[in-house]
Amino acid sequence: MMNTFFIRNLTLTSVLLSSATAFSAPLTVTVYNPGSKGIFPVASEIVSGDKESILIDAQFGVGDGQALVERLKKSGKKLTTIFISGGDPDYYFVWNLSRPPSLM
Repeated sequence: MMNTFFIRNLTLTSVLLSSATAFSAPLTVTVYNPGSKGIFPVASEIVSGDKESILIDAQFGVGDGQALVERLKKSGKKLTTIFISGGDPDYYFVWNLSRPPSLM
């Protein structure tokens, strides 16, 4: 199970990094993790380019999901993709809060 998780994330990271090199666009990664304040503290990553971003993993708690959405809104960038890396609900339970209308 852990090897599959590691390989999947390594593959995603490789694709993101290679696309940044191919298009010469710098990418930034912002990590949100509620830590001890969260019910199930999952790390969510926002990978952003110049105008667009993708979200890797949502949150479990509604308050944590809302905090994540606020970070996405503050960036001013279009959210194009939500990638859920795990099958447990703590990775996707409040993904509807993060999902922009274009992904519905």
